[in-house]
Amino acid sequence: MPSYLVTGGAGQLGQCFHTVAKEFPETHLFFASRNEVDITRPETLANFYNKNPFDGIINCAAYTMLIRQKKNQESTFKINTEGLQNLIDFAEEKAFNHSFFYRLCF
Repeated sequence: MPSYLVTGGAGQLGQCFHTVAKEFPETHLFFASRNEVDITRPETLANFYNKNPFDGIINCAAYTMLIRQKKNQESTFKINTEGLQNLIDFAEEKAFNHSFFYRLCF
């Protein structure tokens, strides 16, 4: 059974994956909290993987509210750019066949 790490599982898009997950019983989804996997800290990703190996990443983690992005540019860059790059680097290192990176903006 393929398994995927879902980052940003507590956010709007992540909650959508929670809702539809039961419709795909042949796929296991790990919904990690930011305390478990902080995409801006690659070591948390490696630690989670070592405890819960997965076959790919579904990234729903992002700083998306435009008003907050403008007020918190440093945090926005760290999450949306550096964090995303950390996930891409990890996926390449593990040679995952499938990883998905989503972004919502409102």
